[in-house]
Amino acid sequence: MVSTPYTKGRSREYRVLRILREDGWLCSRSAASHGPVDVFAGRKGERRIIQVKSGKAKISLKDREILKAWAQAYGARAEVWHFKKGGKVEKELIYDGRTPL
Repeated sequence: MVSTPYTKGRSREYRVLRILREDGWLCSRSAASHGPVDVFAGRKGERRIIQVKSGKAKISLKDREILKAWAQAYGARAEVWHFKKGGKVEKELIYDGRTPL
């Protein structure tokens, strides 16, 4: 199978879903999305919206603001999950769901 940026991104999104589900979250991905939110998750009244990035990819300042606006609209926590070389995941908080950052 040929690896494309889309298939790599999709596999990272599925990994996020597995991690969250193993921790008791109900979640879904925004398939073929070009928007700011890749994964939506909820658990016991908590909500998360997540943008997934791979390798050296970064989230732009504009996309950060859009992700934060979505989080504020839904009362959610906004995060960017960066998948680094070797499979390590770094989670970056953009908005905590309660107070402006």
